[in-house]
Amino acid sequence: MVAAMLESRESKWYYSRWFILVSLFVILGPLGISLLWRSPRFSKRAKNILTAAVILYTIGIIWAFYTALFAVYESVLRSVGNQSF
Repeated sequence: MVAAMLESRESKWYYSRWFILVSLFVILGPLGISLLWRSPRFSKRAKNILTAAVILYTIGIIWAFYTALFAVYESVLRSVGNQSF
């Protein structure tokens, strides 16, 4: 019974390595971590490494977004302050 479930799980297309990696780093980010941990195609060590990488990648994206947003905000403030009515 358990072997049949594992075999069934391994044959699902969404448990393929390429789909999970694309999900983690392009489409879903942190939401793909649950898919990674359910997949039987990665070792526990690989799952830990990929989870840490996704967390760092997500923090980097949030930081880059915040930095860009702050730069635009400062630019708008400077342009509004330089206008004379």
